[in-house]
Amino acid sequence: GLSEERQISFSLEAIVGGLYYWNDVGVIQRYDFGYALATAELYLTPQQAGAGVCVGCHAVSPDGRKIVVGKDIPAPAPYTEFDIATKVAVQGTNGPVAGAGNFFSFSPDGGQLLYSNGKSIGWRDANSGVDGHSQVVANGTMPDWSPDGSALVYSASSAPPPVAVPGITGGSLYVAPFSSGQFGSGTLLVQSQGENNYYPAWSPDSQWVLYNRSASNTDSFSNTVDGELWVVPKAGGAPTRLSAVSDPGWSSWPKWAPGVHTANAHPVMYFTFSSNRAYGLRLAAGGTTQLWMAAFDPTKVGNGDPAAPAFRLPFQDITTGNHIAQWVAKIVRKPCQDDGACESNEKCKDGVCVPEQVK
Repeated sequence: GLSEERQISFSLEAIVGGLYYWNDVGVIQRYDFGYALATAELYLTPQQAGAGVCVGCHAVSPDGRKIVVGKDIPAPAPYTEFDIATKVAVQGTNGPVAGAGNFFSFSPDGGQLLYSNGKSIGWRDANSGVDGHSQVVANGTMPDWSPDGSALVYSASSAPPPVAVPGITGGSLYVAPFSSGQFGSGTLLVQSQGENNYYPAWSPDSQWVLYNRSASNTDSFSNTVDGELWVVPKAGGAPTRLSAVSDPGWSSWPKWAPGVHTANAHPVMYFTFSSNRAYGLRLAAGGTTQLWMAAFDPTKVGNGDPAAPAFRLPFQDITTGNHIAQWVAKIVRKPCQDDGACESNEKCKDGVCVPEQVK
C-alpha cells in the first residue's frame, strides 16, 4: 500500500531531560531522554508511596529533585512529597511534607508548592512543609507557576463548587502576578463563553499558556469526547486553536518540554498531551490513551497553525493508558556503588542507578 506524502523537519537541538507520567494500572512511569534506546521505567508504585491501589496526579520540581504524588481517588486525594532519587518522603518541620489535593505546581526553584483541592489554591513551603497560605486563590484550581517565577495561571468556574471536586465546568483562565514573595489578584486571561477552559500550562519562555477547551462544556475530569488544545499569549488577546493536534480527536493534559529550540530559523517549543486518537494500524480511535508530542512555532500565531502534527512517543506500553507527562530538565538518579543499591529494573553504572538496558 501507499501512504500520502509527508514532510518532516527537525529542530537543531536534542531533547534533554525526561518525563514522569501516570500509567492507568496505577503506577508512575518515567522516561529518560539521556538513554534513548531504553524503554520507560517503572518509577513509583502504590506500595512505595503508601497508597492503597493507585498513584496518579503528580507534579515534579523543575530541577527534577522532588515529586509530589496524589494517592488513590482524587477529590481531594492525600498527597506526599518525595525525594526523586531515594523515593523517601521529604521531611519537613513536623514530619513528611503532605496534605490533600488534586493539582500541584512547584515554584521554579522547587522550594514552594502550590496545591489545589479543586475549589481553592493553597501554598506551602516544599522543604519545611509549613502551610501559611491556604487561600492564595479562593476560587480556582489547576495552578501552574511560570518558569520565570513571575506569575500563576489557573482555571476557575463562574459558579464556585460548594465542595472540593476533581474537575471543572465553565472554566475561565486567570493570571495572578508574583512579586516580593506574594501573589497578587488574578486577572482574566480567557473568558468562558459557555465552553470549558482548563489544564493551563506555561510555555518554557513564560510567554504563552497552552490549555484544554471543551466546546460542549464537559467536565474536565470525565471529558474523553471533545478536548481540544488552544494557546493564548501571556498578555491576553484572542486565543488560537491548535488545529493540527486537535482535529484528530480528544486531547487532554498538555505539558511543555523544557527549553526553546530552533527549526527552519524559527523558535520552536515542544509539548506533550494525552489522547485516545488512532495510532496507525495498531490502535483504533477511542482505544488506549497514549502520550503524543508536537512542536509549537510562536511566529505562526495569527499566520497559519502554529502547531505541527503530533507524533506518538515510542517508548510507551501500547496496552496501557498513559497520562500527565510532567517534564524535567534532568532525571535525577539514585547514587550507588554496586547493583545491590538499585531496584530490580536498574543496574549501577558510573555511580548512579540506570535502566538495566543501558550499555
